[in-house]
Amino acid sequence: MISVENDADLLVTFGMESLNRLHEVDSLLLKLKEGSTSFESSINQIFRDAHSIKSGANLLKLKKIEQLAHAVEDVLHILRDRKIIPDTHSVKTILEATDFLRQLIYMIKLSNHADIEAIVRKLSGLAVLLQNQKN
Repeated sequence: MISVENDADLLVTFGMESLNRLHEVDSLLLKLKEGSTSFESSINQIFRDAHSIKSGANLLKLKKIEQLAHAVEDVLHILRDRKIIPDTHSVKTILEATDFLRQLIYMIKLSNHADIEAIVRKLSGLAVLLQNQKN
C-alpha cells in the first residue's frame, strides 16, 4: 500500500495547484487593497484558496504547510467576517506568509522540518490586531 504523503505524483499535483492558488491569492489581495475588485467575491476566493491549500496539506500530512495555511486562513476569516479591507500592514504580512508557503512547497519533502514559528506568530498578532480593530 502506498502512503498518500509519499506519492510523488500527488505531491507534484498538490504543489502545482498550490502555487497557482498562491499566485491568485497575491493578485486578488493586491487588487482588494487597491479597491479595484469586489470585496465580497475577492475575499471569499482568497479564503477558499487558502482553505484548499490547508486541506490538501492535511491530506498529504504536510503539517507545516497546513499550519501556516491555517494561520493565513484565520486572518482572512477576520477580514471577511468584519468586512475589513486589508491595509498595507495586513497585505505585507499575508504576502510574507504566501511567500513562505511558496518556499515550503518548493521544498515539499522537507517542509515538515521547517521553522514556521516566527511567521505564524506574526500572523497571530495580525489576527489579534484586526479582531480588536473598530470598523
